[in-house]
Amino acid sequence: MGSAYLKVLNALNLDSVTVWAPSLRSLQLASNYNCLLTTDSLDEVVSSYQPTHAIIATPILTLAPLASQLINLGIHNILVEKPVSLDLNEIRSLRKLALSNSVGIYVAYNRRFYESVSSALDLIQHSGESISSTHFSFNDYFIDSSGPLEQTDLVRKRWILANSLHVIDTATFPIGLPDPTRSNYIFSSSLPWHPSGGIFCGSGHTIHNVPFSYHSNWMGPGRWSVEWVTPSARYLFSPMEHLAVQKSGSLSFDSVAPTTDYDSIYKPGVFLQTRSFLFGDNHSSLVSLDYAFDLLQTGMLIGNYT
Repeated sequence: MGSAYLKVLNALNLDSVTVWAPSLRSLQLASNYNCLLTTDSLDEVVSSYQPTHAIIATPILTLAPLASQLINLGIHNILVEKPVSLDLNEIRSLRKLALSNSVGIYVAYNRRFYESVSSALDLIQHSGESISSTHFSFNDYFIDSSGPLEQTDLVRKRWILANSLHVIDTATFPIGLPDPTRSNYIFSSSLPWHPSGGIFCGSGHTIHNVPFSYHSNWMGPGRWSVEWVTPSARYLFSPMEHLAVQKSGSLSFDSVAPTTDYDSIYKPGVFLQTRSFLFGDNHSSLVSLDYAFDLLQTGMLIGNYT
């Protein structure tokens, strides 16, 4: 993700970009994008360069502590990679700190900014309709019995929070998160690296009264997918970077071509998300800490976490 952000920041022609890292391992990467890399202490970096904005793209368990450190160092605009934390109390503390320091802090769910997603929302808006139901799958299948490699046990055991929230957020952000009082969450089997479940099914209504369902079986192959249904069309994202539409009266899906090349040049969603964070356009699509907290609560219910 650090590389993806640097590519975008280089293209945005900013006054300056400084990369902080604990080692020189990323030196060549930074130089490829005309960025200065420093391994000085974070306190020294902020004091020397006085950045107006900061983007945090580090391993999951370091995201919230680094965000807290940057807030205490006086940075008022922060974009932190998803899911910001695997712990609700850590997000509570970060939210309280950000509020008391008047900091605008957002969580980077870049799939909201996919060309496929924005095209579908535009088509739905122009139709005068709304999404009447959704179905999604966050299927993850790993040949290795250890699950996702190069991850800590804690991250593996909470993989839905660490990785699947991408899909859950994309499926539900236009219609509201699941209402836990009117939803059912089913878990079955387990995996050596994910003891809380290997098969996940559920259904119910969102807080805005829209029916939803999901089915993900990590015991077998599959892929991520999202479907939004309106009275006149079905919008399919599978893969999620691609939009296909099935219109009423037809059994086939027609691909919808992108209107920009951002998602082919850059990691999908990252260009528009970063531009929104830096310059304020489409700011409403950025995920607040409050919403990230609610999303994590949803993931805990879906993942059978305590």
